[in-house]
Amino acid sequence: MKKLILLLLLIPVFFFDLKGQQDLVIGTSYQLSIQRQNVHADAWILHNAEFSQGVDLLKWKSSHSLFGSRGIRFSYGTDRGIYFFADASPSISQNEFSPITRLFIGNNGNIGIGTITPKSNFELNTLYSGGHIASFGTRLGYNQWNAIHIGYVEPDNSNYRKAGIAFERVDVHARGKLHFINDIDEGSSSFDLNDSKMVISENGNIGIGTTNPFTKLMLVNMVGGVNTARIGFYGQSGDGGNNMDNGGVRFINDNSPYYSEVAGFRGVDSQQAGLHFYTASSSAPSIKMTITPTGEMGIGTENPGTFKLNVAGNIRANEIVVNTEGADFVFYPEYNLPDLAGVEKYIEENKHLPDVPPASEMQTDGMSVSEMQTTLLQKIEEITLYLIDLKKENSELRNELQQLKLENKKQTE
Repeated sequence: MKKLILLLLLIPVFFFDLKGQQDLVIGTSYQLSIQRQNVHADAWILHNAEFSQGVDLLKWKSSHSLFGSRGIRFSYGTDRGIYFFADASPSISQNEFSPITRLFIGNNGNIGIGTITPKSNFELNTLYSGGHIASFGTRLGYNQWNAIHIGYVEPDNSNYRKAGIAFERVDVHARGKLHFINDIDEGSSSFDLNDSKMVISENGNIGIGTTNPFTKLMLVNMVGGVNTARIGFYGQSGDGGNNMDNGGVRFINDNSPYYSEVAGFRGVDSQQAGLHFYTASSSAPSIKMTITPTGEMGIGTENPGTFKLNVAGNIRANEIVVNTEGADFVFYPEYNLPDLAGVEKYIEENKHLPDVPPASEMQTDGMSVSEMQTTLLQKIEEITLYLIDLKKENSELRNELQQLKLENKKQTE
């Protein structure tokens, strides 16, 4: 009896139009219908729509400005899955349309939003200006942020959100910073922007250990913000430097203006690049070492010239090995040993030895250690030959003197 009374109460509210065993229509306006389509054996739940002639074509039930069409399709064809669609309000009553799927769940469990062919467990695809953009977020004011949490979730507890990716809005153009967050606190509190470990700024600069990078890559010591290494391009407005017009690495301490730096510089054209090494000692940084595009190194000078190593200062070493050809040629039979009389005349006229550059030239151009070693060895070997000749002459003179003494003694007897 109670069931009969309940049924009689429902009849005035809902109007049921049964078409065989396939269709169920609820309501007299903006109807909700449950239908079965024989072509694909699909099942539909439709609101404000009904089937048209085509397999997937629907007709609006009303052109009311506030009502579009919504529904669920259970597909059993080759594209089997569950389709959720919601279309805009109709402009013409009874106009045919193809439903636009907003959410799809495939038989394999893959979920697609904006796509009916998801290739992974979850795929979000939003068509925008000819491209595809997946959007997560909310409306934000200046300096506000939202985030996606990644990691452990404790049931019925909003804390313990330790890691995630956050967006921070920074200006009126909706530009902002992308924060990569990992909260190392052992407590139960969730992360905030103070836990940011890496940031990509709106201008593309990347900061690790800092949320305000002003070079393309800026690394900051995580304890106290000291001992900073910066990698990037300098010479830009507000970056605090003007040396690295072609990129480099800067190392600073406590944000001091006295820093060390390795900076690139251009050669004579865009296809040549060298390195400047800057250091500072209670004064503004200056270039202490240079490597040219062709591989020459200068220490204390920016212009090493053609020398592979040019040092403007003193060098101290325990041992230096210099390649040299030696001067053994002095002892070869074909070597023409200079006559001492000619050497004496050359010295009187030029005030230096033959084959040895004058002091003025050494002071201006320096000297090759290898060549000078060879030249000095040549002179030593020439002196050795002169001494051997003198010894021979001395021996001959001694023999002659001894012979004269013997002859003189015979005459006196």
